[in-house]
Amino acid sequence: MTTKATGADIIRALTDAWNSHDPARVGAVYAQGATLLDPFYAEPLVGRSAIETDAAEFFLAFPDLVFRPTKVVADGASVVVEVLASGTNTGPVPLPAGPVPATSRRVEFSVASVLDLDTGGKIREERRYFDVAGLLMQLGLMP
Repeated sequence: MTTKATGADIIRALTDAWNSHDPARVGAVYAQGATLLDPFYAEPLVGRSAIETDAAEFFLAFPDLVFRPTKVVADGASVVVEVLASGTNTGPVPLPAGPVPATSRRVEFSVASVLDLDTGGKIREERRYFDVAGLLMQLGLMP
């Protein structure tokens, strides 16, 4: 008998994957055709491969990245999580207009994500919310 993953299980798996800096582990938490909406991108990321590429670019930009969930609310197939992310920018920052060279600055920012799970307990859609301008200011890329 298998047990369906709970919202807490999904957040634990996603946090562990991000904190291990393993794009394939990040991707494995998502359904094959998942959609991810992120304020950094004009268009949604579609598919596990695109999500893994996004994670890999972020790990390159912030090799010491750490995610710490601060709040999780789960209601059936919907999960909302607030995460405190921190890291030092020592690699190119992937921006919509193209990568920007490393700034060597340390950042700390909050991210809220709304996750919709499929019947197998994988993320089928994620909507991320964070202060893009505040992050760019911490990086010294915006006055």
